Amino acid sequence: MSVSVISACMNRVDPLSVSINSWVLFDEIDEIVFVDWSSDKSSDHLLKISEKIKRVYVPDQKYFNKTQSLNLAFSLTKGDNILNLDSDTILNPYYNFFKQYEVDDTCFVSGMYNPPHPCYRPLWGTLYVTRKNYQKIGGYNENMGEFVAWEDDEIVNRLLLCGLKHKKIRHTHQTAFTLSHDNKKRIENFEAYHTNQQIKEDLESLLVKKSRDVDSYIDYAILSHHTVLNMKKYKRYKGDDFYVDPVVKWNVEQVDNQNYIARKITQ
Repeated sequence: MSVSVISACMNRVDPLSVSINSWVLFDEIDEIVFVDWSSDKSSDHLLKISEKIKRVYVPDQKYFNKTQSLNLAFSLTKGDNILNLDSDTILNPYYNFFKQYEVDDTCFVSGMYNPPHPCYRPLWGTLYVTRKNYQKIGGYNENMGEFVAWEDDEIVNRLLLCGLKHKKIRHTHQTAFTLSHDNKKRIENFEAYHTNQQIKEDLESLLVKKSRDVDSYIDYAILSHHTVLNMKKYKRYKGDDFYVDPVVKWNVEQVDNQNYIARKITQ
C-alpha cells in the first residue's frame, strides 16, 4: 500500500507549516502534494521539511477554488490510496491513523462526525479513499467554488451513490485533530464573500431582528448560508449519476523534483 496526501490552501501557509510536519512522520505516506493557490505568503520553506513534499503553485488567482485545487493535486500523485487533509489538520504521532482506518475498493473513510464536546473539532475535510474510487467518481466537483463549504459532503454524497461503505472517523481514536480558528478564516478567500454583498446585508438584518450581536455572528451566518446554497444546488439523490466531469484543464510545468507551476488552459 502506498498513500499520497493531497492538500490545498490559499493564505493558510502558517497552519500548513505546522500540520505538514506531522504528516511526514508517517512511513505509510509516500508523498505529499499540496497546491498553493496564489498565497500572499511564500511556502518555499515547506519544501525543506522533507523530500516527500511536492508543491504546485497556481499564480494569479484572486479567489480560492478548493475543489479545482484538490483535483490538481491528485493529478500529480502516484499512490494507491489518497488521503485529503486540510491545511490545519494534524495527524497524531501517538495514534497512527493508518492502523485504525483501512480502505479498499468497497469503502472509504471521512471525517464528518458530530463531536460530543466542544473541545473536539470535526475533521470535515478529511477523506481517505482508493485511487480507483477517486477516479471512478471524477474526484471533487469542480463546479463548486463560488461559495465556501459542502465540497466534502458533496463528494461523500457521490461515493455513497457509487455503492461504497462509509467509515466515519471516531474522535475516541484520537488519530487526528484540527487547529482552532475563527469562521472568517473559512470564508475570507472565497468569491461570494467579496462579491455577493446582498447575502451579508440580508443576514445582518436577520441578526438584528433576532437581537444577536452582528459582529459576533455574521461570519458564522455567512458560512452557514453558503453551505446551504451549495447543498441545495449540488446534492444528488438515489438514482442520480455519481460521476462529475472536470471543469479545468491545466498546463503544468515541472520546475524541479519538488516544484510545479500550474496555469489554467480552459475553464
